[in-house]
Amino acid sequence: MKVIFLKDILPTAMAGDIKEVKTGFARNYLIPKGIAVLATKSSMDQATKLQKEAQERRLIESKKWEEKGKSLEEKILTITVQTGPTGRLYGSVTNTLVADKIEEETGIKLDRRNIRFPDPIRMVGDYKVPVKLYEGISIDLGLKVISDGTNLEEEVFEITDTQTKPVTENKEENDQDDEKSNVITPNNEEDLEEKGVENNNADVPEKNTEKEEKKD
Repeated sequence: MKVIFLKDILPTAMAGDIKEVKTGFARNYLIPKGIAVLATKSSMDQATKLQKEAQERRLIESKKWEEKGKSLEEKILTITVQTGPTGRLYGSVTNTLVADKIEEETGIKLDRRNIRFPDPIRMVGDYKVPVKLYEGISIDLGLKVISDGTNLEEEVFEITDTQTKPVTENKEENDQDDEKSNVITPNNEEDLEEKGVENNNADVPEKNTEKEEKKD
């Protein structure tokens, strides 16, 4: 079914465009919403007028978005996120998050689908994000991603605690083991003799009385 678009539906069509669309889409959505009309002989005569009006309207909109683009390029949006001890994000920065931040700080409302990351942002740092503002107008938005610090401090504390605590316990155990190893017990006397270590705790041998009697 052929229809004439009465409004700009970017990037699908511009006002005054004549396009072939599915019948259900035209009857259930485009025509009831006033976005398009059937391309009849009478409506075709209006197409040229609609295209001219749409062209003038797009020029006005284009100038507006050029000004908005300049103001956005001068800004650096700061987004605070939760991170781990290495600065890695829990999750990633989304286009919805950026769109909400732009609207919050500038009042400019953008379609999140027009914000596209070349690569997912998963680390803190400075980034340039391509943003499409209007047909033929795009900018590189400055974005600074920082950690809120909360989870970072907690994780560092936990790591330090788990590392130092076992060391202290092991030191006490090692000291106790050293003390035990210095005590000579009946079980290790033979081992000491084999290694040539004098056993001061051994019994003193009895005097040889027979040799003394012979001397007499």
